[in-house]
Amino acid sequence: MKIIFYSNKNNKLAKSIAYQYLNLKKSVEDVFLLSETDHKKNLSVLGVSEAGHKVVVLGCYQQKKIIFNLIAGINNIFSIREKIVLVDTDVVDNLFLKLGKVAMKLNFKNLGIILIKKGIYKENQIINKIIKRTKERVRKD
Repeated sequence: MKIIFYSNKNNKLAKSIAYQYLNLKKSVEDVFLLSETDHKKNLSVLGVSEAGHKVVVLGCYQQKKIIFNLIAGINNIFSIREKIVLVDTDVVDNLFLKLGKVAMKLNFKNLGIILIKKGIYKENQIINKIIKRTKERVRKD
């Protein structure tokens, strides 16, 4: 089974949530201060979960429908039987995260990190729900 965390808006946030799912201690700085070329990779394998499932981050960059159709098409053509769990991280969004992204793009990295940390803190309940639901879905299958 593959668990794919994806985002239309913020690939770095999807990666941060996937690291939390894997129980890997990555600071906000570790994830958000990586160069943009590290996050431009549309598909990044982050590791293997405790249950032995591959955890992947997919950056959709406003092309979610095309990518989902591509996944479905590949599954149909090659008769792939591996189960895929898709986890949408776009529900984690607030003004602090948006302003933090803008500050980072304008090269105000310290301010951006502070705003992103505040945004993640405010959305912590939603992030924990995403992780809990994902673990429940994986256990069912």
